[in-house]
Amino acid sequence: MAAVKQFITLKARLYPNKAQAELFEKTFGCCRYIWNRMLADQQRFYLETDAHFIPTPAKYKKEAPFLTEVDNQALIQEHNKLSQAFRMLYQRICLILFKRRNDADVALVKDKKKTNEHYQNISPQEQTPTETTGSGILPNQH
Repeated sequence: MAAVKQFITLKARLYPNKAQAELFEKTFGCCRYIWNRMLADQQRFYLETDAHFIPTPAKYKKEAPFLTEVDNQALIQEHNKLSQAFRMLYQRICLILFKRRNDADVALVKDKKKTNEHYQNISPQEQTPTETTGSGILPNQH
């Protein structure tokens, strides 16, 4: 007989001091910035060359020196999440949206029915898909 797995969950609340809270705000802001810049650059690159490429966060540090103030791992994680989002997009599983400050993590929206019905549940503000076709799927995908 197979053993039953049992998981224990711990719930913790953090009370950061002023410096830690400021670092959190900077990190979240930089992650939002890097996501939106990489997404915009990927879209522009795709429209110009009809090929896919997502630049790394290191490319943006010269033009945005405030990115050096936060942990590099957080920025790399945003790059990894965007790469994963595009892999899911190519498999026609989800849409990729720009991030906004007050939205929860709605940058990836699963689209199980492959229609636009899910837009009503994203956020109070209307968001449009990042692709030019309006359907959330890039043209000429295999």
